[in-house]
Amino acid sequence: MAEFRSVIGYCAPNSEPKIFLGKVKGEIAVEEKGDLGFAFDPIFYVPSEDKTFGELTTDEKNQFSHRKNSLEKFIKWYSSKD
Repeated sequence: MAEFRSVIGYCAPNSEPKIFLGKVKGEIAVEEKGDLGFAFDPIFYVPSEDKTFGELTTDEKNQFSHRKNSLEKFIKWYSSKD
């Protein structure tokens, strides 16, 4: 089991910081597949997609990515603020 994680932090003056964690669960592949993305993308296998991040286009990854997850959490919180 492996995870890609993304964190967005927000800190207003005189308040505790807020943390918004996004995750994508996956596995470490035994061999690299795909040449899209960068860094660990070719070895991060996502079972629900039956592909590595290196095989997914940016648009495909953006549907469920760890960055999208943390950003959605931040947007939901921020838009509900007074």
